[in-house]
Amino acid sequence: MEREFGVKISYSKAHRGKLHALNMLHGTPRDSFQKLSSYCHVVGESNPRTVTHIEVDSYNRFRYFFVAFGASIRGYMQYLRPVICVDGSHLKGPYKGTLLVATTQDGNKQIYPLTWEIVDAETNKSWKWFLSNLKDLIGDSEELVFVSDRKKSIQKAISQLFPSSRHGCCIWVEDFERLMGQICRVSERAHGYLERAGYSFWSRALFIGHRYNIMTNNNAESLNSMLREARGKTLYELCSRYYSSDYWKGAYNETIYPVPREVDWVVPSLITCTPIFLPLVRRPLGRPPTRRKRSRCEYAWSTRKYTRCGRVGHNRTTCLNPRVSHTP
Repeated sequence: MEREFGVKISYSKAHRGKLHALNMLHGTPRDSFQKLSSYCHVVGESNPRTVTHIEVDSYNRFRYFFVAFGASIRGYMQYLRPVICVDGSHLKGPYKGTLLVATTQDGNKQIYPLTWEIVDAETNKSWKWFLSNLKDLIGDSEELVFVSDRKKSIQKAISQLFPSSRHGCCIWVEDFERLMGQICRVSERAHGYLERAGYSFWSRALFIGHRYNIMTNNNAESLNSMLREARGKTLYELCSRYYSSDYWKGAYNETIYPVPREVDWVVPSLITCTPIFLPLVRRPLGRPPTRRKRSRCEYAWSTRKYTRCGRVGHNRTTCLNPRVSHTP
């Protein structure tokens, strides 16, 4: 501010000014929660058979929000493979929360969102509420397959609500028995761990049901990335109707329409007068993290600069560049 506009202010005043500007632009969090019922009403009018649910506590404080667009559900039921990836990701707003998503994949390996939900955290209760709403829309069958990470809350909810479906978490391993034998020879402890986890849960080779080429839940973790190619397809998969152009076009046959401007909303007073208050949030100590936590085995690329030559990607031992002089 001082360099560009010649105004000298403190950090706290700049932060308060930024929050005030954001509230003027997007509205306050309190207003957004209060408008949620009206938004659901308008979305339902613009997109027929869209399903929305809002759950509050005994004090009308927000707890859960669920939305499933009718066009997405109908496209999935008629044209897409019965393999659903579920996952959760943390929200970064002032009231935190977690976004739960259920996605699938079309015949062209493109991500196809099904349902969305905002909850307080990934708990047994929140996952059960989310998947129970999903079950009301798609039902349960022996052909249905869920792919997720190894959270116990997801596994518990699926086993209770979808007893006929299959649930897996990992990818297919080629020459399964041979590789498991090698693991056993190297480490009996690791072999025992994999055996106790259940081969049918984490191995595509022994999975009961059809997972097609959907091997991980990456498309639920990131709607902006594609799942990796399968290592090999069977003749059945190549000839399946799910890979035909008719089914691919049919999945996108319907349109999800945007809601009109807020000034054009026509919402019954019974809906607008229903209070939805801010949720209770306990903020953790310290500054919130801005980067994703890497897994234990994930390699972190380093961009540190070696000061003697001024270049990145190496250190003093491997540096072959001439030393840069800093004298004027």
